[in-house]
Amino acid sequence: MKNHDPHLDEYARARLAYVTAGRPPLVLGPRHLADQRDAEPTDLGFDDDAGWSQEPQVHEPGAAHGPVLRRAGELARGHVKAIAAVLLAALVLTALVVQRSRPTTVPLEEVPVTLPTHAAAAPSVGASLATPSAAATPDHLKVHVLGAVVTPGVVRLRSGARVQDAVTAAGGLAGSAAIGELNLAAPVMDGDQVLIGTRRRPRGVVRHAGETAPAPLPSAAAGSAGASGGAVGGGVLDLNNATAEQLDTLPGVGPVTAQRILEWRTSHGRFSRVEELQEVDGIGPKTYANLSSHVRV
Repeated sequence: MKNHDPHLDEYARARLAYVTAGRPPLVLGPRHLADQRDAEPTDLGFDDDAGWSQEPQVHEPGAAHGPVLRRAGELARGHVKAIAAVLLAALVLTALVVQRSRPTTVPLEEVPVTLPTHAAAAPSVGASLATPSAAATPDHLKVHVLGAVVTPGVVRLRSGARVQDAVTAAGGLAGSAAIGELNLAAPVMDGDQVLIGTRRRPRGVVRHAGETAPAPLPSAAAGSAGASGGAVGGGVLDLNNATAEQLDTLPGVGPVTAQRILEWRTSHGRFSRVEELQEVDGIGPKTYANLSSHVRV
């Protein structure tokens, strides 16, 4: 039976302590310890109570992997910094994109709206019948020229025309014309009437549209005219067939003027136009305006 070796017991206790503490097993084995014991002096310098005087050689756990772990830690810290930089750049880029994609409010320019007043929209009747508005002046005018002109009637003139232009458009003055104090340079407007007198009655009149209106035929005169042979429906007399008594019933015409109408008809053969009544002595613009709607040719 082999002798009991106290060194082996000490080694076993140390090994058990390291194993139970989660430490790796000792590198040195019993054979290596035996060889070391033979080479050392017999007196090891320790007693049984103090234990083994020489600490067994052990290796710290992870000592062999220390540099590798330190390098891995450094790499991990570098990766964290790189990832943080990438995330920061992504956040900045996202903020810029969101800022640019926001809708921009463009203020609308206010357009002033002017509403027409009631007075401007509905002008007075008197103003509308007086002179046409300058803004409504047409490019061409129509003027009625009658009396002692070559071709009486309605002529077409350009805007801004004068009385002389209207007379020229009507063929010019007739041989018996006498314009009196007519202003040939006066401007004419659309709807005007230009009357040229004769030597027997020199005159020249420019009447604007709506200046005068024919007076209605009196009821008594209308009844007598309707009963006469020279009247037609509505009390309108035929100047070439009417008698002196019938002409006397016209507004503004008395026995003397009626006789002069008959004399003019006899000397000229007949009336070709109602406007020729203005060549009869005693029939002025006002009288003609009152009776022109009650006669015909």
